Amino acid sequence: QRHRVVRTGRILRVRLGIMGATADDDFDVIACYMPTRGAQRRGGQESSEASRQYTLAVWRSLATTTLPLAGQGRALVMGDLNAEMRAVVEAKANPRPTKSDRCLELMMEQLSLVRTGTGRPTHHKGGEIDHILVPDAESGKVRQARIMPGFSGHDHALVYVDYRYAIDREGMGEPRAVGKALHMITDEAKWDEYREQSTIKRKAAIAEVEATGGTHIDALRAIQQAEEEAIAPIYDEARAQLRKLRE
Repeated sequence: QRHRVVRTGRILRVRLGIMGATADDDFDVIACYMPTRGAQRRGGQESSEASRQYTLAVWRSLATTTLPLAGQGRALVMGDLNAEMRAVVEAKANPRPTKSDRCLELMMEQLSLVRTGTGRPTHHKGGEIDHILVPDAESGKVRQARIMPGFSGHDHALVYVDYRYAIDREGMGEPRAVGKALHMITDEAKWDEYREQSTIKRKAAIAEVEATGGTHIDALRAIQQAEEEAIAPIYDEARAQLRKLRE
């Protein structure tokens, strides 16, 4: 499926193919129009709470859609996010971060996304609320965003980036294995548990290779497998906890 409406009127996911590449090289553009900043401040208590819950739900949809794609370096998140970076907000004379500002910061941190903007306003009121975000692993392929007059000169500016993608299929070996997003593990006790399990499994793996007369390459592969086995349950637990927080 080449496109999917994630949330009507808010989030659209489009899968793009690259000419000359295989399906493994496809990447996704996630186009967004997130809830407005003003709606998060206006209204009475009941309407404000309903607005807050709706805003959180939309950001949750964006994060859960982007999560599996960003881990593979295959997603560009772009559009009117109606949220500003913390540094931009704090530089104002009267900084008032919104819930969307905090959601943007959390999503970028958890999914290892980086900004392409430079802090220049993209809206006629002076805020940088239109963004193009890329996975950290892909940031070297993207230049800083440029700002141009938009289709509506009295509203939003046009934000665009150059994305460079080179393919060399000759003489290539197997694709590089992509590891787990270990930044999700924030509990120091879990890291201690990982180190303990890693030491035990690595020693056992090396002993088995030596007993069977394996090569240095065999030993390196065995160590890699041991590391993956040591981190897997801890990573799965951290990811499950993150899902609960988003729910």
